[in-house]
Amino acid sequence: MIITAKIDIDVEESGLSLNKIKDNLIAFTRNLIVNGAENEEIGLTLLEVSYTEFSRKCTGKHDVNGELLYEGDILESLAGGQIIEIRYGKYSAYCPADKSVMDGVGFYAIAEGYPEMPIGDTETYAKKIGDIYSNPELAVHMEADI
Repeated sequence: MIITAKIDIDVEESGLSLNKIKDNLIAFTRNLIVNGAENEEIGLTLLEVSYTEFSRKCTGKHDVNGELLYEGDILESLAGGQIIEIRYGKYSAYCPADKSVMDGVGFYAIAEGYPEMPIGDTETYAKKIGDIYSNPELAVHMEADI
């Protein structure tokens, strides 16, 4: 679940330190999730909130830092600096053994200027830098996506 909250904080009016404001924000968010925020009096005013529920498929693979990777994650190739997005579904990839393009179903990677490809051994070449939900500006846009 992604929770997006727009909160108005008047630091000067609150008379609180930045650390206390951070603590209050954490408490506010926790109470928003558990109880709703109507009766919270912690120096914050809720302006807007939206919830988005989704689930992502786990690849079972990790990046070079040992972080588990999921559908929608954005990786940076340590080999060439390419930005790579992990997707799940039907894809076409070149099979060197058969010298032909073959369809596959599963996790695959896309990167601008490159064909779709299986994600391979991510532990040796890729570092997670975000995901398409939290960092939509990093999403890879292929011609077929437009």
